Amino acid sequence: MHEFKKIFGHSLDQERELILTLIPAESAALVLESLVATADLHKPGRGIAFVVDVPRVAGVVHHKPESTKGCAPVQNEEPRFVLIVTIVSKGFADTIVDISKTAGAEGGTIVYGRGAGIHEQAKFCGIPIEPEKEMVLTLVPREKGERVLEAILEKGELCKPGRGIVFTLDVEKTAGINHPIR
Repeated sequence: MHEFKKIFGHSLDQERELILTLIPAESAALVLESLVATADLHKPGRGIAFVVDVPRVAGVVHHKPESTKGCAPVQNEEPRFVLIVTIVSKGFADTIVDISKTAGAEGGTIVYGRGAGIHEQAKFCGIPIEPEKEMVLTLVPREKGERVLEAILEKGELCKPGRGIVFTLDVEKTAGINHPIR
């Protein structure tokens, strides 16, 4: 397990914020440049920003594409990074981070949430309980992606029912990675 600095049982780890936003593809470069400048992402330890292609969006009423066919833009080159998203029960995320690091990742970001799927209906004394979840976001170079994903599946036993899910997303652009990638 991870050993964090603690005082009176409370973690002294720096809290981070996760911001997810949908923007038109033609604005991505400008928004990324603005984030780098505003948040000083060119300095180590300030954060990471990345762009992920979302080929289809629904429910955004002010965004009405002319056609939903062929929404995914043509990519001239393969993305350099992949984002591995792993969702597990509370308390298991540190294990996933350790597995990922052993397989070649440099770390991950843990986001807390709750399950809301059809299999998440647990009860205690007749009172519904919403299970707490942890989501691990692991950004890795594309060439390490498959190895890290396979390690998570195998060592995290995610092929067993109820253990969690994992999927990958291609990352088009990144900012805030200020060190050589091993």
